[in-house]
Amino acid sequence: MVEKRSQLKMILRKSDETDRRSVLVQRTVRGSIFSREYSEIVASVTVASTA
Repeated sequence: MVEKRSQLKMILRKSDETDRRSVLVQRTVRGSIFSREYSEIVASVTVASTA
């Protein structure tokens, strides 16, 4: 899942400078927009299905 989101430029991977065994993952603006829009869609479907 991380690899696919990285390919879609939704996240960035960066080596942890204090612990070279670790990789830090940061959401990009594109990933943030996707997450917000996805949440809105899920919320609207949930409201519609309970009405």
